[in-house]
Amino acid sequence: MTRHLPSRAARAGRTLAVAALLGTFSFVGPAQADEEIVIATGADPCFGVFYVPHEIGAFEEAGLKTKLVTGASGSRQVPFILTGDFHFAMGSGGACMTTHDKDPDKAGMFAAGAGYRGYDGVVSRDDIADLEALKGKKVGLALGTGSEVFFTTVVEKAGHSIDDYEVIPVEAPEMVAAIERGDIDAYAAWEPWVSRGVMAVKGTHTMLTSEGLWEPSNSICGNKQWAAANPEKAATLFKVMADTAARMQADKDWAASVISDVIKLDPDLSNSITKKCTFRTHLHQHEVDNMVNDYNNLVLREVMPADPSKDWWRSFLYDATLKAAAPENVDYELPGM
Repeated sequence: MTRHLPSRAARAGRTLAVAALLGTFSFVGPAQADEEIVIATGADPCFGVFYVPHEIGAFEEAGLKTKLVTGASGSRQVPFILTGDFHFAMGSGGACMTTHDKDPDKAGMFAAGAGYRGYDGVVSRDDIADLEALKGKKVGLALGTGSEVFFTTVVEKAGHSIDDYEVIPVEAPEMVAAIERGDIDAYAAWEPWVSRGVMAVKGTHTMLTSEGLWEPSNSICGNKQWAAANPEKAATLFKVMADTAARMQADKDWAASVISDVIKLDPDLSNSITKKCTFRTHLHQHEVDNMVNDYNNLVLREVMPADPSKDWWRSFLYDATLKAAAPENVDYELPGM
């Protein structure tokens, strides 16, 4: 994993912008900065609700000391909540669900940090035109992440089965090298790996995108026990993220420029990809409906049991922190039997 921490000078230079963003925290006094709060996710522009407030010093201005850890996949970071390595991690809803299921008292979903539109895609060799032509061929998937859920969803919508394809487990960054070597014929991934693959490997194209087929939300998964023991710090963290998300959504050019600096992504590519993100820190019905869809995909893959109860959903959706931070961002009906 690589760690990206802003310089003190860079943070100081953005103080006025941060002050305007934060407003007044009437619900809580400044949090103590004696504890380092570790937030972790993948190198993905739609995870910017973690990147941007950390990079511009908004967390620090609110009295929080944070460490940002990034890796190839946000979903791979989520289970480390259980080991105590991270306080919060942003990844797929499925990753948060399976982590919650291992320790329901500790891990839960606090909010969604972004929605996606046309963000995932299947990159294939130029001679493979569609899913029908891809049958029987090697498809690289990052199992247990949105890559697998996306591909499973689109093939089922096309009337096919995942068993029609030879699935090769490959992590997102390695997918580009794998298709270049000929180890796989195609892969399913999220941005920036879709664009990077087509740009880097001759003779490939984006065979299909998720536009109109798959528009998920990600999940900010966190340590419920820590949040309950540190309610002021947790509420301040999410207040900063909620305010930052609103500014990012209103000014995506600005958001893209900050994200580009953090994850070392070409500015033009960052700008293009960021336009596909809907930044938010919400638990509205739309986000919860997306989590229900993620759960149903886990059932189809026999990862989770069917028909979760309201008690399961009540334990998974830990909304106390967001209600304290931004009550207007919480509005949903509890799913379950």
